[in-house]
Amino acid sequence: MNERAGDEVDVAEIVQGYDTGSEYVVVEPHELDEIDPGRSRSIDVAGFVDLDTVDPVFFDKTYFLGPRGARQGKLYALLERALAESNKAGIATFVMRGRE
Repeated sequence: MNERAGDEVDVAEIVQGYDTGSEYVVVEPHELDEIDPGRSRSIDVAGFVDLDTVDPVFFDKTYFLGPRGARQGKLYALLERALAESNKAGIATFVMRGRE
């Protein structure tokens, strides 16, 4: 339903896009597929910061992640211990439920 005119809109005429304020940029379905982040199979660590400098708002939601196997478990335990001893936090990205 077109809210402004009150007319019914055919499904074939419905598009997705973004209103920039001065124009409406149409996004084609294949473009959405190209930018879809997919699902992470790994966590990409971009860097490390002092844990005291991280605003507590970032701890509002926590996720507990762990390694898949025994070999990765040893590496994960080493990283976890090094971060705890140095009072550092890793800044990382991953994709979960379609959100990065």
